[in-house]
Amino acid sequence: MDTNGQLTFNDDDSAIQYKGGIQYIENKEFKKAYSFFKELDKQYGYPYLKDVLKILQFWAERYSEIESFHNLSKKVFFLRELWSDFELYYSEYGISNQEIYLQIEKLIRQQIIDLLVKKFQSSEIPDIETLILLGEYFVLSGEFEKAEETFAYANRLSPHNAKILAYLSEFYYKRGDIRQTKILLKEAFRINPEKVPIEKLKSDVIVKAIHLTEELGYRRNKKFWIPVVAVCFNVFDVKRRLSQEEFLKLEEECRALSPSLTGPEEKAQIAKPLLMYKYLLLMDSLLADGSMKSNKFILYERQLRILDHKLYSMYINKVLENGE
Repeated sequence: MDTNGQLTFNDDDSAIQYKGGIQYIENKEFKKAYSFFKELDKQYGYPYLKDVLKILQFWAERYSEIESFHNLSKKVFFLRELWSDFELYYSEYGISNQEIYLQIEKLIRQQIIDLLVKKFQSSEIPDIETLILLGEYFVLSGEFEKAEETFAYANRLSPHNAKILAYLSEFYYKRGDIRQTKILLKEAFRINPEKVPIEKLKSDVIVKAIHLTEELGYRRNKKFWIPVVAVCFNVFDVKRRLSQEEFLKLEEECRALSPSLTGPEEKAQIAKPLLMYKYLLLMDSLLADGSMKSNKFILYERQLRILDHKLYSMYINKVLENGE
């Protein structure tokens, strides 16, 4: 029956037929589904069916193109692009039917997952990007256990990957291990801030860091400023004593990066937060080692103050407050 433009599933003929049409969608037979619901619309004329037909028309006209692709990567790309196009179509036409939308979304996500699994299994050399994408789709599908297993496996294959570490931080957060969440995020930003998928991370730790960064006005090159702000405001309040090798490597990176501050403006704008974060990591390591009064700490403190006095002051005040 029709209730405010929506079908209710009583055992009348229209509801039974409706459920029969859903089977075509579940089988991804969108052309048959479109024809079926078009006939149902002629027969009953429920307003609800107008949106169903708009959705199915989109998929009936486009989905079959996937058969023209024999390469797994191209099939995945096609489906991802097709879903993006559908989201625009759904929004532009003001379609309100959520049920069919969600059903097709689930089908397409599962198809992408199946293709990615097949693609990874058929690769002679482990494809890290395929694993990362697979993990992302497990997250989107709500299969968090599989997502964590996928990212953990990816981390074993590629242990210094910023994107993988950032995603792993989410699972530690879900388990309530805030310390490890912060450690992983701190390391991910150290490795490569550009690769940290901040728009897909949901933990309160990263959300707070992003909010503070934007609130303070560091919106340009935001990804580079987030870890700097997070350390200075004690969002990333975990300190790790670097090994001698790590410490020397980070010092070398600072020396190599410093000339960029006086280079082209675009590079200088990125070099500044990058360099500040490296100084902060070195200073945190010295603090963890009880070396706040060392010459090196004083040197990096001075450099930090020159680069951004506001953030330097916040960092030092936090250090003094904590009696470090």
